[in-house]
Amino acid sequence: MKTKPYAKLVALVLAVPGVALAQDTGTQPVVTESVVVRGILPDNLESLPGSSAVLTEEALEERKPFSVIETMREVPGIHVVPEDAFGTHLNIGLRGLNPRRSSRTLLMEDGAPTIFFAPYGDPSAHYSTPLDRVERIEFLKGSGQILYGPQTMGGMINFVTRPVPTDGKAGSVKVEGGNNSYRGGYANLGTGGEWGGIMLDVLKKQGDGTRSNHEFDIQDVTLKGQFNLSDSQRLIAKGSFFEEDSLISETGLTAAEYANDPYSMPGNPAEDYRMYRRTAQLIHELDLSERARLSTQMYYTNVWRQSKRAREFELDGSLQGAPIFDERLTIDVRALAYYAQNTFYAGNWTFTPGLRVEDVEYDKVLWEADPNTPVDTQTSSETTVLPGFGLTWNGLRDTTLFAGINKGFAPPRPDRDVDEGQIFETSPEISVTTEVGVRTRAFKGVNMEATFFNMDIRDLVVQVNDVFRNAGEAQHTGFEIGSRIDFGTIFDRSDNVFLTLSYTNLFKAEFKNSGVLGGEGEDGYGTYAEGNRLPYAPKHLLSASLGYEHPTGFTARLGMNYVSEQFANTENFRNETDCPAGVTCTDAGLFGTVPAVTLFNASLNYAPRGSNASYFIFAENLFDKKYFNSRTNGIQTGRPLQVVGGVNYAF
Repeated sequence: MKTKPYAKLVALVLAVPGVALAQDTGTQPVVTESVVVRGILPDNLESLPGSSAVLTEEALEERKPFSVIETMREVPGIHVVPEDAFGTHLNIGLRGLNPRRSSRTLLMEDGAPTIFFAPYGDPSAHYSTPLDRVERIEFLKGSGQILYGPQTMGGMINFVTRPVPTDGKAGSVKVEGGNNSYRGGYANLGTGGEWGGIMLDVLKKQGDGTRSNHEFDIQDVTLKGQFNLSDSQRLIAKGSFFEEDSLISETGLTAAEYANDPYSMPGNPAEDYRMYRRTAQLIHELDLSERARLSTQMYYTNVWRQSKRAREFELDGSLQGAPIFDERLTIDVRALAYYAQNTFYAGNWTFTPGLRVEDVEYDKVLWEADPNTPVDTQTSSETTVLPGFGLTWNGLRDTTLFAGINKGFAPPRPDRDVDEGQIFETSPEISVTTEVGVRTRAFKGVNMEATFFNMDIRDLVVQVNDVFRNAGEAQHTGFEIGSRIDFGTIFDRSDNVFLTLSYTNLFKAEFKNSGVLGGEGEDGYGTYAEGNRLPYAPKHLLSASLGYEHPTGFTARLGMNYVSEQFANTENFRNETDCPAGVTCTDAGLFGTVPAVTLFNASLNYAPRGSNASYFIFAENLFDKKYFNSRTNGIQTGRPLQVVGGVNYAF
């Protein structure tokens, strides 16, 4: 058994128009436009110098996704590698960055990086904000990231939760169920007035997972309040508790196990996963003028996690029983982030220079068998300067041309610096991202954004087996496009046929240098060579959907998602029988590619006009395709057909 002690994080943020200071990891946006403070994108995107996307409440209702996984797949540049049935353990990569545990993507809720265990101490995601209490999801991938942190390499995702009611009582109740023993319920109740508002959200979901003996059980309770201190001043508070008690396993299948039954349970039924998560958020807002707002934010996160494995793999892929022991790594992090950014306006042009400085110090102590005697200690510190510059031009009707360049930063994961009873230091990964793009609504009924991007990375952390080192240099180059066409708007009809498209072509995602990880006697295991493609960086990502909306409240939609072939290893092995030089491999499922896959989904919604009730049914993996997502720790099988129906009643 491996147990991670809880991680605590407290942060204080001060943001003022044009210039802002921050302690630890809190990062509130500087307000130079009309901005919803819990959001990261301005209402007016004409001055935003980077690529972005928004999944609105209407889009989420239209899509009715089963989990956050389905929403992410439909955004350009986003690659998601599912691991569990419900998508709480997020593996999100942007523009070819390794998606493992989303450690190179900044995940936020209401503008605060509280989704990770700890943004600097352990930037890994085993939680996602339940979509039931989300109003919209924002994505920012380019220039303009100086205001947020600490992860500023690939981009950031912000879950904006529903606001409290401010005009009387309001609430809703939703119940749903489906195959694979799935059942779920969600309820919220709130009240408000001139004084502000308060709202309680309660969620419970459980069911069978992707594989046999893979059940999941989660619950989430959130209390949120807004208190208006004056016409220009308000206090917003939120507290939440999340619990997961599941039988999910991080252990994958061997090639033989997958061929025999892709939905079988690896290891033995003793494997399980438990997590308890408590968070609190306090925001004070002061409207200085119609165009400026002062925001002060504090947030707190407390997480306890435990997972058990029944087996692990040797370097050659052979199986062994997992060693049962207590390994404890305590990490004391002191982090300061300083940043300043301002947008200058000149006719149809805007110019947005910015600067961010990350100053971080780590104290790490490792215990193993004896909880009173550490086996290793280490202290390290890093100071990184991150400049950025972006510009826009709005000389064409309803069209913005944008360009930007920024230096990015991904803090190390100290929990992965442990190898055979020692702590090894990994440094932050550093990137320089350049992009040029266009967003337009110049054509009636058409929304479109297209971006060309290039990302150069140094000090890339390369992973081979359980070894992590700053050994690599890489280049990511490609283009992405996202669009929606509403034919009802084009032809002035009351009903609407719509088409959405999201496509990413990552034509280069490769190492720029060569090297070997591992010590003597491992015969070159862990080789990465210049020109090798990076693991889990598919060249093509395509998502499309065709739908119909009727004024009576009926919506139907059919969608598809395509992910091209991926390499699972730095060596770019293509076959399961390929092995590192000098090693005799078994059929562990660790080697070879992850094949391309195309999945279909569909949804039907009916919200009768004038009724408080709405009805829905949706299906993921519509044709029950058998496939797998990853070879991390063995073959990770994809979710089979999942059909869910339900009713929602709002009052």
